[in-house]
Amino acid sequence: MGLVIIMDDEFEIFDISGVDPSNFEPMGTKSKFWFKDSDETRKLFKSTVVLDKQGNTIERKGEDWAEKIVCEIAKLLEIPYANYELGIYMGEYGVIADNFVDENDEMVHGNQIVAHILNIVGKKIGTARNSNHHISRVLVALDKIVVNKPKGWDSLPGIKTAPEFFCGYVMLDALVSNQDRHDENWGMIVSSDGRRFLAPSYDHAASLGRNESDELRERRLNTKDSGQSVEHYVTKAKSQFIDLETKRRIKAMSAFMLFSGVHPSASLAWLERLKKVPEDAFRSIIDRVPACRMSDVSKDFAYQIIQANRKNLLACSEFIIELSKE
Repeated sequence: MGLVIIMDDEFEIFDISGVDPSNFEPMGTKSKFWFKDSDETRKLFKSTVVLDKQGNTIERKGEDWAEKIVCEIAKLLEIPYANYELGIYMGEYGVIADNFVDENDEMVHGNQIVAHILNIVGKKIGTARNSNHHISRVLVALDKIVVNKPKGWDSLPGIKTAPEFFCGYVMLDALVSNQDRHDENWGMIVSSDGRRFLAPSYDHAASLGRNESDELRERRLNTKDSGQSVEHYVTKAKSQFIDLETKRRIKAMSAFMLFSGVHPSASLAWLERLKKVPEDAFRSIIDRVPACRMSDVSKDFAYQIIQANRKNLLACSEFIIELSKE
């Protein structure tokens, strides 16, 4: 399978307002629910309208287009991904996600896998959310527990195992400044016969500066102050991986470099795929988002984020090549 050809037409917005409410399966908040489409296929609708901690209705603007754009970028790079489409339900914008877990399979999230490892070695399990999410532990989980590449996805040159594919996920996070791959935003799928597979990449809504105002975007795009530029802005993006010593979140680019230190050949293979993507391919994806969902300045800002991160990622290649020689 080669690189995906990007068409010039806009992404379709699927209106599911007419879905039979009897098919809804609430998931704790009004922000998401499962439903069955006309083919009786089970899908998830995630609204941009949610309830905050005080129970007030708020809108997380941009989560829908960020999710869709990153899904299409993953497709472009052949990173295993959960498919998302733009959707609307009773006037609420959101995305429609395919169910990537087969009926008889089980999804196990990263926090459960890491906790299992800590139990085996007799380590204390932190109770705070994401407190056990250290890169060293994730690497052990991928190598010793998950092992296999995503179910139904082909191996790629130099990329065959779960940790090697996960390097692509971390590169994707750095490319789009995704700051929300916490320990429940990755996992494995256990098939009905007991085999274990890395789950595809999913939940990328906290990407591409989706939460910034158009005023801030405009300012950063046009500033002559290097400290306010998009190039500087992307250096602040943090992953959800926690440093063992400082207990603080690691920068997204640093996380990729740490994974590269363990799997340099796979990381170089992913970077080579990134290098081969024409620059205008990313712009073509962004421009397919309908104007009713994404402003022109937010499109320019998202594109510049990708361009800045792509440049920084490709600049890592020489250092990783040296690592691969050791």
